[in-house]
Amino acid sequence: MMIKLLGAIAVILVIFMSIFVILKVNFEENKDKIINDAEKFVGKWRLINTEAVESDDEIPDITEEPDNFTDYETYEFLYNGTYYHALDEDNISGVWEINDSLLVLTVDASFGVLPVSYEYVFSDDNHMITLNLIEDPEISLEFEKIIV
Repeated sequence: MMIKLLGAIAVILVIFMSIFVILKVNFEENKDKIINDAEKFVGKWRLINTEAVESDDEIPDITEEPDNFTDYETYEFLYNGTYYHALDEDNISGVWEINDSLLVLTVDASFGVLPVSYEYVFSDDNHMITLNLIEDPEISLEFEKIIV
């Protein structure tokens, strides 16, 4: 009776060890596929849409052509936390970081600029992102990733 019990325990241990090995191998294979948010930002992004909700007391500016400025507005996020914003061949550089699930941008400028924080949502395929300005949630920016 004792030998059967020890045999059953040994079989159960072998099964658990096999399951553990399979799970560990699967985790090792898939850990390279898991991308954190900072890695998702790296690359070039083109601004494709901006939205700001106008309040009733504001007079809309009808002289400005909507979305014309967005055609060439591109951000490049580099691994080291530096981003570049190119608009009409003028380059403005700054620092970006992910802090408490917010994208924080700080522009390098001689006059000094406070950091600007955005909430962000990636599309399911990580090729689009929507940013909402924390200081004014009615301002929304939509970007698409430039695949090179």
